[in-house]
Amino acid sequence: MAPEGKAVFEVGRTISSRFEILEKLGQGGAATSWKVRDIYKEGSLKVLKQLHPDYPYEMALKEIGRASNLNHPGCSKAREVQEEPAPGFLISEFVPGVTLLEKSKEAGFGIREARAIAKQCLGILSYIHQENFVHGDISPKNVIVGDDGKVTLIDFGLLAEIGKTLQGGTPATLAPEVIAGKPLSAQSDLYSLGSTIVRILLGRQPNQSVDSEGKTELVPQELTPTEIQQWGEEGEAFLNVFLKCADPKPTNRYQSAQDVLSGIQKALPTPVAKLPKKDSAPLVNPIVASIRSLYTRSTAGAANTLGLGSSFASETYAVSYTHLTLPTKRIV
Repeated sequence: MAPEGKAVFEVGRTISSRFEILEKLGQGGAATSWKVRDIYKEGSLKVLKQLHPDYPYEMALKEIGRASNLNHPGCSKAREVQEEPAPGFLISEFVPGVTLLEKSKEAGFGIREARAIAKQCLGILSYIHQENFVHGDISPKNVIVGDDGKVTLIDFGLLAEIGKTLQGGTPATLAPEVIAGKPLSAQSDLYSLGSTIVRILLGRQPNQSVDSEGKTELVPQELTPTEIQQWGEEGEAFLNVFLKCADPKPTNRYQSAQDVLSGIQKALPTPVAKLPKKDSAPLVNPIVASIRSLYTRSTAGAANTLGLGSSFASETYAVSYTHLTLPTKRIV
């Protein structure tokens, strides 16, 4: 037994004679997460979610049951749930890397990095939505970026079927209709992702609260001149995609993750065609080259100093074959 007054869950302790607690990862509304070493599995690393007393054990069983329906490399996997020590805990896969929140603070993080991460998130969400689920809690802390750039979504505690309602989540990135108790949709997750991208790049919410006729409503907050100057033309186009994702009205948002991916593609800068270098070799008409080869091997060609093999001819016939008009009459 743990000494009186001392918590069972703390760094250095072993839970159920199996899970050695190494580090506290974070604390949410439903659970406190710990990084642990599984002694039974040759020391493999896992995440132990210590359930809070007000989070029913039955909810944890439902979480692991719902999460087991997902089979995607970008979805972290819940492994098992145990009731003792009370109020119970859940074991899930440990995903190495840093959170998107931490990644965004690294030197050199910009639009290209955010775009690569967002596209992977959308690919994962597209899969989840096709399975008729919503993640329910997309936030900067629930997106893990590995050293190789691979993105994984974690914390599926609020995973729910489309059309259901949701209780809980990260208020800063939660869609307003979800807070209002309305049914979940794919647009609910898109709002959360849009809010997440806007927050990590601009450091603010995508919308602002405005009092209107005694009621408070959310109004989209467009990019300011300072923000446009900071991120440039490319950044402006990219950010507008996610401001649309985070529109307060679901009908104004993209309708699917694939639609957002298309929006990102359209927002890419138009590549500038590169002109050939002045000192580069001229394009040679392949037909002329073939005729030149035949002619120069002939006696007449060898005797003619201005034949098709001369520098004069090379310069004259160094043109694109698309502009070549072959004679229709026999030359004698």
